[in-house]
Amino acid sequence: MTFDLKNTLAADRVANPRTFDFVTVLVFRINQAAHRSRLRKIVMPFAKALDLIWVQCIIGAELPGSVECGPGLRLPHAGRGVIVNANSRIGSGVTLYHRVTLGQSGPDSHAVPTIEDGVYLGAGATVAGRVTVGKDAKIGAGAVVVKDVPSGRTAVGVPAAVR
Repeated sequence: MTFDLKNTLAADRVANPRTFDFVTVLVFRINQAAHRSRLRKIVMPFAKALDLIWVQCIIGAELPGSVECGPGLRLPHAGRGVIVNANSRIGSGVTLYHRVTLGQSGPDSHAVPTIEDGVYLGAGATVAGRVTVGKDAKIGAGAVVVKDVPSGRTAVGVPAAVR
């Protein structure tokens, strides 16, 4: 996945018309850019400070800069309580409501979710393990997803059932 900061931020701004929501995405993108920068040693302390103050302390979220994430990330409610594993992959145009968790399953650090383009994850949803949520799928609020969700389908419940 290539990372074009200018176009990514433009898409993120459209997806997050509320300034409060966009600031969280902006800090996340600054952290991503720092991870990919040739000047990493110089810019990383600034990015980490922003992340610590805004994302972790004020918003109460974990959005590591190492996450691969396409443009148009939408974080309603400023992403409060969103937890994303550092090895997760998130496509373009994805919506993560508050308290969403994208987590690792077991000791394998690569047993993490892949969220494809256009996916909607409702408040409090959890996707754990080596799971792929297909394009334009919807995950209901509070659902716990531990198996793949095909494109265009909806998963609800604990454990999530695909409809």
